[in-house]
Amino acid sequence: MSENRWTLPQQQAIEDTGGALLVSAAAGSGKTAVLVARAVRMITREEAPVDADRLLILTFTNAAAEELRGRMARELEKACLHRPADAYLRRQRLLLKRAFIGTIDAFCQQLVHEHFAVLDLPPDVMVGESALMQQLSAQALAETMEAMYQNPDFARFAALYGRTRSDKPAEDAILALYGFTRSLPRPEQALRHFADMYLQPLPLLESAWGRELLGQAQEGVASALKLTANAMDVIAGDEALAGYKPALEQDAQALAALQMALRGSSWDTMAQAANAFSGGKLKAVRGGDAARKNKVKELRGHIKDIIGNIKEKCFCCTELEYQADIQAAAPCVAALVQATQHYADRYMELKTEERSLDFSDFEHFALRLLQDENGGHSVLARQISQRYDAVMVDEYQDTNALQSALYECLARPDGS
Repeated sequence: MSENRWTLPQQQAIEDTGGALLVSAAAGSGKTAVLVARAVRMITREEAPVDADRLLILTFTNAAAEELRGRMARELEKACLHRPADAYLRRQRLLLKRAFIGTIDAFCQQLVHEHFAVLDLPPDVMVGESALMQQLSAQALAETMEAMYQNPDFARFAALYGRTRSDKPAEDAILALYGFTRSLPRPEQALRHFADMYLQPLPLLESAWGRELLGQAQEGVASALKLTANAMDVIAGDEALAGYKPALEQDAQALAALQMALRGSSWDTMAQAANAFSGGKLKAVRGGDAARKNKVKELRGHIKDIIGNIKEKCFCCTELEYQADIQAAAPCVAALVQATQHYADRYMELKTEERSLDFSDFEHFALRLLQDENGGHSVLARQISQRYDAVMVDEYQDTNALQSALYECLARPDGS
């Protein structure tokens, strides 16, 4: 192994044998180096060593994959120098050459090509050239717009959403929704759920929007309380600034009361509390440190901005207004979902005819192979997971929901 001086958390990550492990650290902190060291340790340890080709190591670029393979090869070479008579280590250097160290896209392409018949795909399907993909996408989009304008709700959506004499805003909405759902394991199901959120709306406080907005409001109030405490610290010890204290104390009391109110069960009651918020009035003081005075005013300015944002953006409507908006938007949203599915279906038809898919397509077809109808591990997934003793993912923070589902299928059902 190399002469790296690992920190205690890094060493623990390298040596951990407890199953699933997530390493979270800042950029440039050595996460990839830890992954390499962990992989090499699994190969070279005396107790229950793992053959190099039984490691599945996935990353996001071919260059990163080659770098990982090269670093592991150098570490194994160093290990061989320390144990020159060890035939096992020499064999591992050979096995490393055939180990799968590559991108998730390359893995999915290989899997799809091995099982193309099950997926009803042509055997020579490949990743399409960018220019061809753009051409097919434009054709599918044009046909979708022509078909969907027969739907009055879609025409109304296009008119309301665009507010210009151009189809581009509506087209962009279709492409954006398509792109988002393609990052999810089950795009069609996600589209149906999106429409259902409008057709069968929950009370605002129980909805995804309400939970998100309330969470932002609660975080904002917590931040404002910290800023108020900071302001109190600024004036501490300066008698000339004691005149600021009553206003800051009133701020703290009002914010604490608002924080308590935002734990309630009625959206309108919480909205009323937020809109009724009023802090203390900062009195003018004579003397005192000018820098401190400016700091207090700056902090209170931040607090004012936070509360204003909560009033204007988090509690921007009542429960009745929300329900009315949802009801009015539901037909347009349903039409947008229908248009997006029409585009997705037609785009796939065109790509299949050209024997050309994009990376996302290969990932979705791979997931179809690896999951059963209930979302569990398929027979094939269980067979593949038995080929590997460990699945490692570099740059996991860049993983989307679809890729995460693939990784879960490649791991053993018990999570080991």
